Amino acid sequence: MSNYPMVSIQKVSQESNVLNIALWTVQVILAVLFLTLGVLKTVWAVEQLAALMPWTAGVLLNFVRFVGITEILGAVGLLAPSIFRINPVLTPLGATGIAVIMILSVPFHIYRGDGSQLGLNVLFLLMAVFIAWGRLIKVPIQPRS
Repeated sequence: MSNYPMVSIQKVSQESNVLNIALWTVQVILAVLFLTLGVLKTVWAVEQLAALMPWTAGVLLNFVRFVGITEILGAVGLLAPSIFRINPVLTPLGATGIAVIMILSVPFHIYRGDGSQLGLNVLFLLMAVFIAWGRLIKVPIQPRS
């Protein structure tokens, strides 16, 4: 008989269910945020964007549009592969892409003197890392068979 404690299958399954619910919740929240921000950056006029996001007034419009498109793609990547269970490994890749965007935004905002943006950037980064870790390692979505 082993000296190691036995973990019941029910407890592991229950923990996986809780983690799965937490992951879905964070995926939806982050996807909605990034879809909304991405659409705004893609279609709004610079004046409207600058009122909401002052940094957009000081960069090329094409850069703002590019960031918006990448955010939309990241949002789609967070949900679509998992919902449809087609190549669900794309979900942690989408989360990793968002994490990269957030990592790159930190020095950008520091350089521009937008320290107030860093809190949200770090929060979004942590959410994206949580999704990437959870969907790649702890509770991956199984592909449709």
